[in-house]
Amino acid sequence: MRFILPIILLVSHLSFGQDGIRIVLLTDSTIYTKYADLNNQPTSYVTIHSKDGSRVSIRGIHHIEGYDQEGKYRYIGVTTLQGRKIFTERIHDGQRVDLYRTTVISNGWKSNLLWYSKDDGEIVKGRFGKLKRDLRDSPKAMKYLRGGSALRYTQYALYAVGAAVLVSAATKQLDKEQDPPGATSGPPVGFFVGAGLLLVPFYLNNLKNKQYKKAGRAYDK
Repeated sequence: MRFILPIILLVSHLSFGQDGIRIVLLTDSTIYTKYADLNNQPTSYVTIHSKDGSRVSIRGIHHIEGYDQEGKYRYIGVTTLQGRKIFTERIHDGQRVDLYRTTVISNGWKSNLLWYSKDDGEIVKGRFGKLKRDLRDSPKAMKYLRGGSALRYTQYALYAVGAAVLVSAATKQLDKEQDPPGATSGPPVGFFVGAGLLLVPFYLNNLKNKQYKKAGRAYDK
């Protein structure tokens, strides 16, 4: 599914911490600061030292780690979405598999995008095919992954049925437009049914990602 990104909500203001904030660059050098403000839209960068401080482009960053203003440790990685680099937050630090999440608000709909990294490799999208390849040597992980796959096929089925219902409703509406002048009728019920069927997969997407996250966590057990 392709997302339009009017807003990406991630994390703001990594501030004072016991060890400060480390911005590790791709050049293997490190920037130390007590303030870091991350921005993902329309371009991704981090403002350092103060609100009006200098900016560091995401293109040169490997990761950012430190403590936020509430004393919580945060680790921010870098991945690619729709051809551009974005920040994503680590939600599980495993022995071999790390999980990341980016919260996206698209057209008023909130969704969590799942990413993962195996053996400190590249952070990639948490898709079934890739997860199946990387987690296949763990029966426990595959159990959760199959649960997520079942929800994935349910999404496909609902998309297909919803689209078919909408096409049928549109066809009926065109036929009604040929009725004699003066005849009135409301929109076909099929429009509402079809729209409802197309909305359910968005809700199932978060449930599917929960199964994928359980698979990633189970891999290290």
